[in-house]
Amino acid sequence: MSIVSRQEFAKLCGDTVNALNAYIGRGKIIFMDESKKKIDTDHPINKAHLKNRIAFLEKKQEQQNLLSSIGPNPRKPPQEFLSQEEDDIPESFDPGLMTALLSAGKSGGKSGGDDDYQKWVKMKIRGDAEYISLKVETEKIKLSKAAGESLPIEIALNAHRIYLKTIVTAFENSIMNMANKFCHIMAAGDMAMYTKIVEECRYELNRCVADAGGDTNIELEKMIKEFSGKNKGR
Repeated sequence: MSIVSRQEFAKLCGDTVNALNAYIGRGKIIFMDESKKKIDTDHPINKAHLKNRIAFLEKKQEQQNLLSSIGPNPRKPPQEFLSQEEDDIPESFDPGLMTALLSAGKSGGKSGGDDDYQKWVKMKIRGDAEYISLKVETEKIKLSKAAGESLPIEIALNAHRIYLKTIVTAFENSIMNMANKFCHIMAAGDMAMYTKIVEECRYELNRCVADAGGDTNIELEKMIKEFSGKNKGR
């Protein structure tokens, strides 16, 4: 059995103490005593968490090694070429425009064909850079999800559905309990009245849930669109 402090366990997991506290709050780490100062690394829950974190760190290192192994573009022109004024570089990557520029450069057109070809080369370089940047951002998102730092929208929606289902089940149980009490107090345990009360209450509950579910879906869609719009603007 290996007993360590919070700081030591956080270091083993490659986390900060604040991140470790978040895992503790979610029940993924268990203390060995009521003082909540010492952690047993051999405890099954702690051992599993440590194993997962080590696997995540190894995967993250592999991804970083992969990104760092991406060599320079062999078609990249000299640095002095890149430092020239780029105000005249078109922002559009329309295939027709790029084909026209390439043809003009290769044919040595009468009207600045070489300049047009250089514009195409700059556009190609920018496209390569944006593609690599997109790959890097994609890997960052994958790592963030693997670390539990962000949740896919599908998981958030499923969690919301589970939450609503739990509430509905609890309400239905309460309805039956209340109907039973009403019948005993007001109708000497008349089961016909009990059945009627339960049916009426369930009808009203289902109607409320349906209305609330529609309103919630609308609000969730608005929130997702706003969130997506903010991220696109970054």
